[in-house]
Amino acid sequence: MTQITIRFATKADAVGCTRIYTETWSTAYRHIVPQEYITTLNASRYQTILDSLPESSPLNSSGILTVVAECEKDIIGLAVFGSTRDPDFSKTYPLELKSLYVLPDFHGRGIAMRLIRKGADLMGWYSLDPAVAKMSCRTFEMNERAIAFYKKIGGTVVGRGIWSRPGIERVILTVGWNSVPI
Repeated sequence: MTQITIRFATKADAVGCTRIYTETWSTAYRHIVPQEYITTLNASRYQTILDSLPESSPLNSSGILTVVAECEKDIIGLAVFGSTRDPDFSKTYPLELKSLYVLPDFHGRGIAMRLIRKGADLMGWYSLDPAVAKMSCRTFEMNERAIAFYKKIGGTVVGRGIWSRPGIERVILTVGWNSVPI
């Protein structure tokens, strides 16, 4: 069996992280958002990712952590962690899983859960007082695979809103955990 390593990402991983976002958005969201939007977003993704990754430490200057799953020197998945960006949920669920993507060929191998555990550990979330160790994430309502996964690991839909871009509106759900998944 091939070994999969989970570690924090740095600027040296920008190309691999860009590939993950590009490939997963092109497959996971192809029936959710227009292909034209995905193509436009993917074209500018590398610079955005490069700017967001730290040089050599786990956290970037905004306190955001990206962890990657690596198989034979290729990045096959990633997860991004930080403080909750939605003001409606920042007090109830102060911690946020901002992104979680694994290439389809690696689904069903426990990689997503390993990414969550590693990120939560590096962020120090497991040592927090249980009253504040509450996590959330957001996903498209039409992303049934993600919703099923989040529910499987103890998440509950706690809110809904609208994700809006020029000419596009989709329902987005907030999934919350009363403790960080282990």
